[in-house]
Amino acid sequence: MKTIEFVLLAVMLLGCARAPDIPIGTGPEADALRARETAYGQALNRHDAAAVAEFCRYCLVVEVQEDADGPYSKSSLGNASLIEDPQSVVDFAYVEVQISGPLGDTRGECSITRTSPRTHRPVFRHGYCTTTWERDGHGVWRVMYESRNVMPPLGAQE
Repeated sequence: MKTIEFVLLAVMLLGCARAPDIPIGTGPEADALRARETAYGQALNRHDAAAVAEFCRYCLVVEVQEDADGPYSKSSLGNASLIEDPQSVVDFAYVEVQISGPLGDTRGECSITRTSPRTHRPVFRHGYCTTTWERDGHGVWRVMYESRNVMPPLGAQE
């Protein structure tokens, strides 16, 4: 009997390991917010300050980064440092969307390539990002707050 239970448990675990990523938060509203997030990332990657501003309500950005002294938090408004960095590239891979009235959240993995202030070479960072959105009076989603917890790969040198 124990062998059968073990086999069933193993089959269930293997099935979970092979399950594809499924977006959490489905339907037209979630899909619209997910599309808005994609367009926001594209505007950041074009380094177009005017286009990025169109997505922002407040655009308070908090990034957790790491240097020789360890992790630290950096806050800014409007993504100016990303827009001004010609080597910056952002990739949002959000799979989770939650909407509650005029507020929405997109959460998931992200990667950011930025210029190292020390070496002036591009540095790849990977982690998790959360963006809080507010729907304005015209039904347009605008970024209120962004949190990025991105670190370079273990052992990477800047």
